[in-house]
Amino acid sequence: MSVEKKKTKKKDKMPRTHWFKALFQDDSPDTSSTTFRVYSYRYRCGKWYGWSEGMRSVVVDTKDATAVEDTLRKDAAETTGSGDCSVTLLQVYDMMIQNIKPFSALGFGVQPSQMKQQHNE
Repeated sequence: MSVEKKKTKKKDKMPRTHWFKALFQDDSPDTSSTTFRVYSYRYRCGKWYGWSEGMRSVVVDTKDATAVEDTLRKDAAETTGSGDCSVTLLQVYDMMIQNIKPFSALGFGVQPSQMKQQHNE
């Protein structure tokens, strides 16, 4: 009988590749998602020593064109510390964030094995 138990234990053991694939399978049908409207823009701001230029992407809640432009100008001014900025809109896109599977590294009540040993002692 002990020989049969050993054989079944080896059969029940999941190979590493199957275990890794099973880790990423979506077991829960309840996945929540959030969608943001993102604006990518290029800025050029005057400084006392010349120009400061760059590109940024910002999430803006409104779709009103003047409000978006004002928000982008304020963001460029805060980023560079300049009051004289021009912005050029490059792209508008929707970004969706969906919680697929949280891992133990996020710290949702999961403790490393060493921590469990210390608490049990």
